[in-house]
Amino acid sequence: MKKENIRIRPDKKCSQVFIVFTGSMAGEALVGIDFFKACDLFNRNLIILKDPFAKYYMNGLSKTVSSFTDLVAMLKEEISNMPWVTDVYCYGNSAGGVPALLAAHALHAKEAWSLAPVWEWGYMNCRAMSTLKIPRRVNPFDTLKQSNGTTQYHIYFHKGHDVDATFAAKFEEVPNAHLNPLEGTEHNVFPTMVAENRLESLFPPRKEATVA
Repeated sequence: MKKENIRIRPDKKCSQVFIVFTGSMAGEALVGIDFFKACDLFNRNLIILKDPFAKYYMNGLSKTVSSFTDLVAMLKEEISNMPWVTDVYCYGNSAGGVPALLAAHALHAKEAWSLAPVWEWGYMNCRAMSTLKIPRRVNPFDTLKQSNGTTQYHIYFHKGHDVDATFAAKFEEVPNAHLNPLEGTEHNVFPTMVAENRLESLFPPRKEATVA
């Protein structure tokens, strides 16, 4: 099922839904066929999101879903349309990394994974990222530091990438956040995770649905 900047792939035989927040750079989106195959996601319920505004999803997905609050409300509605789903998970990379964590917090998801998350990245020499500016008053840690009592957060980053490592350190103050530093210096952690065979076990195994 396709909607504006959202793609939904239901699987009534699976009790899990994975909400995917894609990043803003095509080369680092980590949501291609190889990624889904490696993580065994094709046989789960999937909600795949794309941010057309490159604003960390803070402007939503469209004219009708025009804020992050609207986006969360839409996700709640989509999940309610899957009565066979009992477990909600969120995943995001790069510019989709923090929004995935915020959505997981709001949805009381069981777990969330954030690969090389960024927030107001200061790479002015990177054309694709130079437009990623949002009001500084939006501080994700104001929300994430308030535990929802449920969600576990998994943060992956290259410890040799100074910007990513510095930002990842901020999650040490977030309850139930687990930092996973990797050896490397690039922003894109996908090659490292492939080389270390981390993708196969990144997400929980598939669970069969008991209600259809």
